[in-house]
Amino acid sequence: HCAAAADAAAAEGLRRPPAVRAGDRLVAVNEITTAGLMIEALGNASIEKLQLRFSRNAAEAAPGVWEAEVVRWQGETWGMELQDERITAGPRGPGALKIESVTAGLAIDRWNEKAKVANP
Repeated sequence: HCAAAADAAAAEGLRRPPAVRAGDRLVAVNEITTAGLMIEALGNASIEKLQLRFSRNAAEAAPGVWEAEVVRWQGETWGMELQDERITAGPRGPGALKIESVTAGLAIDRWNEKAKVANP
């Protein structure tokens, strides 16, 4: 799935999405932008594929916002350690989840490996 999205972007002359790294922010999970609900969706073991939207400080890299379609295998985690960053009031208000780390060999790391191949 990830490679197909990257190949489609290349065919349209678009820049391929960057790898996810510590310090990036997860700002949407399947169009959900509320931090508490994003955490619930990420923790739902029955979901095998998510559309994730990440952001990064524009001074550090372009694009500043990108999407990744990430697939996880049965029984594995997404492979991200997240910290809640409340941008507005309340646990159900819009916010972001800061990526603290990415675990090698899991779903996000596999996305990163495909992004590296796509962005030599």
